Amino acid sequence: VSNIDSETNGNEKIIVGSYDGWLRVFNPLSDSKDYNSTVWLEINLGSPVLQVECGRFVSGSHYLQIAVLHPRKLTIYNIHCTKGHSESMNQYHLVIVYDHKLERSAVNMTCGGFGGGSNERDYICVQSIDGVLSFFEHDTFAFARFLPGFLLPGPLAYVPNADLFVTVSSNRAVEGYRYQTLAAAQEHDDKIKETGGKIQTGKRVVTEWSVIIGEDAVDISIFNFAPVSIAILGERSMYLFNTEGTIKFMKKFDYHPMCFMPYTSLKDGRINTLVASDSKTLAVYENITLKWSSILDFVCIGCTVGLFGGLKGGLLILDDSGRLSVLYMGTDPSMTALPRCSDTREMSLAAFEKDLDEIRSGIKQIDMDLMPRYSRDSTNHLRIEVDAPTQRDAISQAPHDIEIRDEVPSVTVTVRLISVSGQASDITLSVRCASPITTNKNVHRISAAGSKDKPTIIKVSFYMKYNYSASDLGVSVMATYMAESVVQVAKTRFDLPLILVANPALAVKTDLHKITIDSNKDLMKLNNLFPEFAGDSGDSMSQAMAFQLIGSPARVTVLASGKSNRYRLQCAHFEAIWLVLNELINRINAYYKQRKIIGFKLTYGESLPIQEVSLLIEQHLALRHVAMHLTETLAQRATQYRVIQKQLLTRFKDKTPAPLENLDILLEGSYKNILKAADAIESNRLSLRQAAAHLSSSINLLITLLGLSADLNHKEMTVLRVCVPTCIEEFDEYGWEEVTLAAISMLLSTSLSRSTRDSIIITPSSMLMPRDTDKLIKALTVCVIGLLKVLNLHLKELSLMKNLLRSKLMDSIFMKKRRLKLKFHRFRFVMIRRNYRIFVLTL
Repeated sequence: VSNIDSETNGNEKIIVGSYDGWLRVFNPLSDSKDYNSTVWLEINLGSPVLQVECGRFVSGSHYLQIAVLHPRKLTIYNIHCTKGHSESMNQYHLVIVYDHKLERSAVNMTCGGFGGGSNERDYICVQSIDGVLSFFEHDTFAFARFLPGFLLPGPLAYVPNADLFVTVSSNRAVEGYRYQTLAAAQEHDDKIKETGGKIQTGKRVVTEWSVIIGEDAVDISIFNFAPVSIAILGERSMYLFNTEGTIKFMKKFDYHPMCFMPYTSLKDGRINTLVASDSKTLAVYENITLKWSSILDFVCIGCTVGLFGGLKGGLLILDDSGRLSVLYMGTDPSMTALPRCSDTREMSLAAFEKDLDEIRSGIKQIDMDLMPRYSRDSTNHLRIEVDAPTQRDAISQAPHDIEIRDEVPSVTVTVRLISVSGQASDITLSVRCASPITTNKNVHRISAAGSKDKPTIIKVSFYMKYNYSASDLGVSVMATYMAESVVQVAKTRFDLPLILVANPALAVKTDLHKITIDSNKDLMKLNNLFPEFAGDSGDSMSQAMAFQLIGSPARVTVLASGKSNRYRLQCAHFEAIWLVLNELINRINAYYKQRKIIGFKLTYGESLPIQEVSLLIEQHLALRHVAMHLTETLAQRATQYRVIQKQLLTRFKDKTPAPLENLDILLEGSYKNILKAADAIESNRLSLRQAAAHLSSSINLLITLLGLSADLNHKEMTVLRVCVPTCIEEFDEYGWEEVTLAAISMLLSTSLSRSTRDSIIITPSSMLMPRDTDKLIKALTVCVIGLLKVLNLHLKELSLMKNLLRSKLMDSIFMKKRRLKLKFHRFRFVMIRRNYRIFVLTL
């Protein structure tokens, strides 16, 4: 916690690092509950973050820097801010100042003005896992020292006033080391310099003082207010020492403390301490007396006090689930107290309305002024043009380290960036495609785009990476850039050619799964629709053509029957039909659209393949259950490994040697079991990725056939794809089954609701992973059947209404025997966001 940007109001920022390598900087605001508005920076550093510290780590600089400790590297960063139109549009970047490669695995670090120097500069001391303290003076490695009697590393802290380093050793003793004592041992510096900073041997330094506390330490905190004190939190106790090693007081707990935070008290000579326990309680002690206690909803693993969003004394808490909370202690203060009005005169209502109109007009004018700057249409600054070839590359760009053993083709796409206004800069181009298709590079960074005459050209190669069929050939390209001091976005989308994922093959007469599509126009020759697959075969492939999907055993055959005007697609694998069917429909529609032929229609008259889709849903859910079981198994084996490791360390620390009783063999076996569980998780993850792609293809196929059966337009198909997601991405919290069941249930309880009974039966009670697919398949079946019933009902009503109106019109003509005045009126029949309009002739 630090005011890293040196803000004048003193608001402190929260810097959090994780073992996954993520570094996040938060600026908590009291009037904002949006996560995105409080996140300044979120970046993956590529290596686990062990500790984060803030200080003046650059010589001659008065600004604060961030020191990030990795297992084998110490890096110093600056936070750079790019100003936007408003404070919420500011962009923050992490800039490396310098780094140190560590020769030994690090555990923790501490910083301060070592040697009793000025407070305007900070040095860093890193403790390694084998008990070596390495000192760094800005970008220079100073020296390294071994700690005497070292076995396991403990917490480390620096006392500036006493120039003292404090740690708790493995023999459960608090030890203090003077910086001058550590720096005085210079006889090994020459050896260190000769080895390039590597430590070969070292001198055992002598402690300044040592006090045995009889338990391991959880944390060490330095109380820098007069008098300076050293607070140590043990496994069951809390201790307070002065800088000479004399204990001031000790407090025994009847619970396991998780973390603590000493801070100054209003009474002289007393110290207040926040202590969080594993029983979800937070206690405040004045020295050793309990003054205040509260029950939390979570287990607190870290706490501190700071100034956040103008709230003085805000309590920052990190819980065991990784959630950050800024709280305050005591009763709820009145945050909306109105000021006392001294003027008691009656105000005129007309004057109030006049002031209100002026304020509204001012707000409207401001919105109109700001609207162009926040416009989402960014094409006036940057334009993206894509040239997607229809043929493969002559020389494949696919690397050799992919799973597919056979020769894998590639397609290279040309992306041109054109700066229309000449103001687009700091461009980040992102390319995204669906697995198993991947790119040679999915993120490109360009300082500035070229003009229309000389555009910036980027070559992107696509190829298959995994051994299963593709579910989508679409590619989205998005560019974020700076223009007029505002971050703007330009994006486009294109489709890759089918030749990338399929090879020509011999046609098969019959197969397991068949899809028949009817056409109201004469059929087109298949060799004209797919010329890249026909080659020099001529008319031999005009009525039958087969596609062998790369990375999959699936072979899709397309048959064209000129007598019945039907296309038949068949394959042994149901999910593989989708890709070829979608390409066939798109090419036929493009052919008739290009020639401006009106009245063309493709229909599907058979039963929908819900059973085939259900089998793929069951496979996907079963793999998700296996993944959850394997994760629990890995956690159990890791816990077992840590217990055995702790027993071994206890025996090694014992002064009287005791037999290991095969604990070393048990430790080795537990380690092998952990590796087996990790390999099983990785193998199941690949299978789950393949099942997700197959399920995505089958859902796309089902929705396409439903659209052909019900004659839905593009807008209605988009709505249906939102209700039944076709893009299957696995998240930690929710999966595809939970999201789809909730979406279909909402559709059944609103647009397709016939009675309250259906919604009560199908609506999920909570977003939890289902045990089986019965409820989801039932909801999907009811949705499809209900949709078709509503369509057929409205079509029948449409026909009956036309006949009725025609008969009434004829009766009116013969009865009145006068001239008719024709008027057009519209009758609307609404069915799931679609309007059927009937033009009726009346008197």
